[in-house]
Amino acid sequence: FLLQQFDNELSRKLNEVVNYIRRQRCSYLR
Repeated sequence: FLLQQFDNELSRKLNEVVNYIRRQRCSYLR
């Protein structure tokens, strides 16, 4: 259970980072 929770947190953080990078790329391309 603990491991799953940790994995969830990690995936959420990873998602945020990916979204941030995508946003930066889009603004850079423009």
